Amino acid sequence: MKTPHMSAEEERHFILSEGGTPVEVKCDVCGATHYQGKGYYPLRKVSGYEMFCCEICYEGNWDGWNRRYEEKILAYLKAKGIKPPKRNDNGWLPRDF
Repeated sequence: MKTPHMSAEEERHFILSEGGTPVEVKCDVCGATHYQGKGYYPLRKVSGYEMFCCEICYEGNWDGWNRRYEEKILAYLKAKGIKPPKRNDNGWLPRDF
């Protein structure tokens, strides 16, 4: 049974148990390895950034991206040719824009 925040190995076994082929994917924010396939997609597309992140990163940064990820996110935006968004009231990059 699929549960939130499964480990990568649990994700892989879940997909195999459903008759799918696990495909390794990485979170663009924290770099954690996940597996997706057969109706299970642990990464979500982040609006405006054109990047994919895991639920833990997405849910944990609801009020803006933590500064420890800022350098990586800004480099990602630059590589994609995306203008960085205006900072929110906290002075952080907004989670979505």
